Amino acid sequence: MSFNDEVVKPDRGRAFRVDVSLDGFSTIAYRYSDVPGALDGTNEYEPRVLELGSVRRAFGQRRIAASSTTSLRMANADGALDWICGRANIADAAKARFRVYVVLYEEGASPLVFTSKMLGEFVLSAWPARNNAVVVLSLADDFMGRLGEGLLTPTLLNWQSVGTATNNPIKNAIGIPSRITEQTPLQLTFGEDMTLAFPHLIPWDNQGGASAYYETVIVPLYCTTDLTAVSQDLIQQVTVEILNIGSEGIEPTPAMVEIPRTVEGFTLGAGVPDTLTVWRVEKSPTITKGSIDFQVVYLVVRSDLGWYGFRYGTVIDPVARRDWEARMSALAYQGNYPTDAVTQAGLPYALFASRVQNWYVRATPGSQITNPPSSGLGFSLAHAVDVVTDLVSVYSGATVDATSAARVKAGGPFAACAGVVQPWTERANNPSVPPPPLSLRQVLTRLAQSSDFDIFVDWSGQIAFSSDVTDFTTATQASGLMEVLETELKDIQQWVPSDGERSAPFNRVYFSGGKKDPTTKQDVPFQGPFDITDADIPLTARSIEVTLEQGWRPFRQQALNPTQWRNIDGSARDRIRFAMSRSGLRLELGDYFKLTWTRGASLGGPYSSTIFQCEAIAYSPQGDVVEIEAVWRDDTQTERQYLLDDETLLVRSKGATSGGCIVTAGSADVSFGGTINFATMGGQVGDILVLRDTTEAADAFTRNLALRITVYTPGVGLTLSAAITTSATVADADWSIVRGATTYPTAVSDPTNY
Repeated sequence: MSFNDEVVKPDRGRAFRVDVSLDGFSTIAYRYSDVPGALDGTNEYEPRVLELGSVRRAFGQRRIAASSTTSLRMANADGALDWICGRANIADAAKARFRVYVVLYEEGASPLVFTSKMLGEFVLSAWPARNNAVVVLSLADDFMGRLGEGLLTPTLLNWQSVGTATNNPIKNAIGIPSRITEQTPLQLTFGEDMTLAFPHLIPWDNQGGASAYYETVIVPLYCTTDLTAVSQDLIQQVTVEILNIGSEGIEPTPAMVEIPRTVEGFTLGAGVPDTLTVWRVEKSPTITKGSIDFQVVYLVVRSDLGWYGFRYGTVIDPVARRDWEARMSALAYQGNYPTDAVTQAGLPYALFASRVQNWYVRATPGSQITNPPSSGLGFSLAHAVDVVTDLVSVYSGATVDATSAARVKAGGPFAACAGVVQPWTERANNPSVPPPPLSLRQVLTRLAQSSDFDIFVDWSGQIAFSSDVTDFTTATQASGLMEVLETELKDIQQWVPSDGERSAPFNRVYFSGGKKDPTTKQDVPFQGPFDITDADIPLTARSIEVTLEQGWRPFRQQALNPTQWRNIDGSARDRIRFAMSRSGLRLELGDYFKLTWTRGASLGGPYSSTIFQCEAIAYSPQGDVVEIEAVWRDDTQTERQYLLDDETLLVRSKGATSGGCIVTAGSADVSFGGTINFATMGGQVGDILVLRDTTEAADAFTRNLALRITVYTPGVGLTLSAAITTSATVADADWSIVRGATTYPTAVSDPTNY
């Protein structure tokens, strides 16, 4: 039997069990409980749990849930728990992980396992404290803790340490001037936007015989855990920002110039036209950072056509410029430099080469390995759920709940994202004091805020997703929702959230975190204010502003009205908090449920089987009480976004017992061998009569047809919009009446199926 079936039964005994692992649950080292018995059906548990603290889980105000915490008081009069106490055991304490379960069993029977539910997977949030008889453990969500750690990616120094000079262009080149240092983490890139990149100079005399990189410019782009062979189609566009230096006294102006992959028409040697490859894409040897294997994706660029000049602040680096000019002179003197490249396509390459400020590259799929967007020409959107799944599963070791991920993706297909983790932009703007690495928690918070969904840890310890977008599931599942009756309620409170709380109403929106298009330098035009004209609080009454994050939205979405892409809801929504029995453990964060609250017969109540969404849940073992906090979502049933996704809802009648449907050649009238009541079926003029004959050939179609019903005559039959060509009596199994284009349900005519 399932936990949800058993938890509503009052005659079930309750116990707690704790599984402890020192190796990430490859094995279980210790088993504790508050009662003796084989609480997992096999293994005996030591009855050491004296008290389990409350466990609370909730959505955060900023879209990523706060870490849940609890505590354990454990009996230790015999010293059996000394293995986790004190400085001598700090290593075991650090790696210990705890899975806590509530177990239900038949009361009065031996507490063999009946059914159980995991309340979470935890690590120590404080080192254990003990006295002569008791050990106290303070616990916090394991995966939320992992998400708070710094996201470490390889550095140039890590890259330099692998491979050889023949497959690693920077093997012997560390120390060459660059705007990123040897210790700078390499960036992770996602989505379709242009990514800032910084070149790394490879001098002609420092390659140890690696001719493949002789006199080239190496441009590191990003790192990835995709270790498959590199494709040249990864890179869709390479653009550099140069300074056009005018006459004396005129301030230099920036310009964006795209560098093509190949250049046609150069004259080499004996005047033979040729095609030159300006840049190519390569991957580094595998770099292991921590326990994760990476490769670096980089460009190998011709130094004569690819430009590599550097700028520090507002001054062109004179050493880099002289180096480039000397190299070009040497090549030209040796007869190896295509002199007509200086004015190729009207661009004075040699003049521009030392004026490069920044490189920008559009790469797809970038670092993404979870459902990566396809590479090649054109744009390909990366979905925010896939990027979160990629980051969580690869860099934290957590498991992602595939069902909730798929549901949020289906409910918000336009939640595209584009962005960079460990972006070099910040280091370029402040090279003397680079920022510390971002944590996964920081990255995921911004992703969730930009994409209008919540990220949380579910009961089973998986990373899960929730959204308040009305999708097909929420719009059609009302009949199967858990219902909380008024007799179950304790200490109910209701309020409309105020500013700073989740679901607070607003009528004006601003957006933050927008980014310029790097190739056009165009500002994001849609940052606000946007007035929400259908808000419950009119602007004439009071202006209530809210600022939403959009930093992970692709530029082309930011350049459009955000109401086309965002789930912006300023509606006033009731928020409730109440306590109930442990049967409330059936709920998961994000679940919808029904609630009835009448406030007694004299007052009448605000809610009758009204739909709410669970946004916080706390379980108190001391009283076996569950406290729920939820927000009003009854409009998921009154303002549905999905219309008859299940085509069986179109059917008025099928397989009726009528003695067959009788049609006559040359007539539009239809009768039946028995009596049908069209009105009782719910039929309307405008519905469609569908006829088929299973005895006919598949390509005949003389009686396989569908015609609109124009007249219904009670006791007689139907009249169709056209005459029948062949007489027949169509068996009851072969005719049906379905809704037509003019009789599809509306909220007024058919609220049940609308």
